[in-house]
Amino acid sequence: KGFMKTPDPVAATTFFKRAADCYQQAGEVRLERLYRIESANCNRLCGAWATAANDYTRAAELMMVSDDYDESNLRKEASLLHKKAAASWTEVNEKGKAAASQVAAALVLYDGDSTAKLNQESLIAIEEAVEAHVPDPLNPYARYRQPGHSAFLDPDTAETIENFSSATKELAQEHLVNR
Repeated sequence: KGFMKTPDPVAATTFFKRAADCYQQAGEVRLERLYRIESANCNRLCGAWATAANDYTRAAELMMVSDDYDESNLRKEASLLHKKAAASWTEVNEKGKAAASQVAAALVLYDGDSTAKLNQESLIAIEEAVEAHVPDPLNPYARYRQPGHSAFLDPDTAETIENFSSATKELAQEHLVNR
């Protein structure tokens, strides 16, 4: 709590960040991850989006070396943290960093086994990551999308990847990652 006896996310994020840094020095991966997540959540409440994104990314990296989850849940949680980082980067209009976080979220889901076929969840995440870089209305390969649908096309309208409105094209060009 802060000076006025109400919850103060600005003060809390500082203490959570310091605790996470101390646990990092001590080599306590699980506790560092938990405090990074709390720091990120408080930063989102304050509107410190870039700091929140960095904390979510670090927490996702720590999740992948964690031993307190089973493999499938570990990958899903890490992917969720990367997606939260992407959402935070989007809030500060960092399209490139948001798209990179989407790619990280997709790659975490892929378990790297020797099968030639991706599982459905990994495939959807990878297609979302591709669309984060190049929106489907501007992507000449969008017609090869397998599951899911484009975030730029309303499924309740007659618009398709081959037939989209000029407004949709303008919106897609605003979201194109060009660096």
